[in-house]
Amino acid sequence: MPSVVYATTLLAAVSVPFAFLVPAPEVVVRHAGRLCLALLLAGCAAMTLAVVLPVTDHWWEGVGAFAAGLTFLHAMFWCAGVTRRRGDDDGEGGGGGGGRRPPREPDEGPGGTGLDWVEFDRARAAWEAERRTLTPI
Repeated sequence: MPSVVYATTLLAAVSVPFAFLVPAPEVVVRHAGRLCLALLLAGCAAMTLAVVLPVTDHWWEGVGAFAAGLTFLHAMFWCAGVTRRRGDDDGEGGGGGGGRRPPREPDEGPGGTGLDWVEFDRARAAWEAERRTLTPI
């Protein structure tokens, strides 16, 4: 087996835990749409080569193309992953969704449901700011 095949196979094997355990940096998350599309196209092209090359009697090149395609697809999954925040856990263990707090019961006042409109306006401003930071594809 040629050394290039060893190298690409090792790279594909190492990229699996990297793709799912290491959070993507903020600069990658901002451009995730374009990066994921480019990596998907590169991975599909490499996988196509991995199918075509053995048919033309180039077996080891096909294995290397397959490993390169897997690496591109693992990188695509890494770019598409959600940025993981540290320290938000509620510390209860078990699963169930992390550190979200249960919704507050609205105060029943004499004039209606008692919604806290100031808190709602702050949350809406945060949603709009978050939407402005995301860039379309």
